[in-house]
Amino acid sequence: MFLVAYDGSPAAIRALQHGANLAGPGGEVAVINVIPIQSVSAKLQTVSDEERVRQTRILRDASTLLRRRGLTMETIKAAGDPAAEILAAAEATAADLIVVGQGRKRRQ
Repeated sequence: MFLVAYDGSPAAIRALQHGANLAGPGGEVAVINVIPIQSVSAKLQTVSDEERVRQTRILRDASTLLRRRGLTMETIKAAGDPAAEILAAAEATAADLIVVGQGRKRRQ
């Protein structure tokens, strides 16, 4: 099982494609999208309805790409610290590998 951290950015799309290549036809990929949040208190976190709708759309787009490549997908919706949520998802899914995108800075 491969876990791909996906936010819909160009770097994340490349990571998703790479994860799909690693899994191969008929493989399974878990895809996580994390809404970074600011905690108001230790027990209260704020996530807007708009952020949840965007998260659902992002994961639906990832699912479409993977289905076209003959893969199955487990989606994981999370909110919190991205690094902590990605590591927790990797443990929960027993992921063999975590795939994340790397943004590229353009020289000006």
